[in-house]
Amino acid sequence: MPLKRCSDNGKNGWKWGDQGSCYTGKDGKNQAIKQGIAIEGPEKFAKIMREEAAEWHGKTLYDSLSDDEKELANALISLAQKIGPLDKGEGVWVGYENGSTNEVKDIGVKCGNCALHKSENACAILDQEIEMDGACRFAVIPPGLVKPKQVEKDIEEYLNEDSSGKSIIKKEM
Repeated sequence: MPLKRCSDNGKNGWKWGDQGSCYTGKDGKNQAIKQGIAIEGPEKFAKIMREEAAEWHGKTLYDSLSDDEKELANALISLAQKIGPLDKGEGVWVGYENGSTNEVKDIGVKCGNCALHKSENACAILDQEIEMDGACRFAVIPPGLVKPKQVEKDIEEYLNEDSSGKSIIKKEM
């Protein structure tokens, strides 16, 4: 039973396993950890957490990439191994947006859908802590997780607005 993300009444939180309570707020993760220790006992809990830390959460996403997309992901990982985390590299602009400022998360462009995320808060190519709803410009997302129809609709609406946000398309009478 690993530590998992959850949602309760629209608020993001943490819980232990599938049956545990969802703890929200800034202390939610600590409460879920305490719940895990109480359920599993300290030694078993520590073992489970070590195994979970070694797991690559984006692996199933990586496996669903096309060959070309895997090549891109592999190139980014190789580059990060060669020069270090891309967000620490000189002359490399990652463009990371956290979950609250990521304007494209609702269409599926987010770390949680990227094949490069290692865990809930770690990325294979970045040093900084990530959020599942955050995103950077290097996202490698498998087909089907980004909703292109919504993107097309948003672009069309944007192109048909003036600088004040009002539609410039006149309705025929």
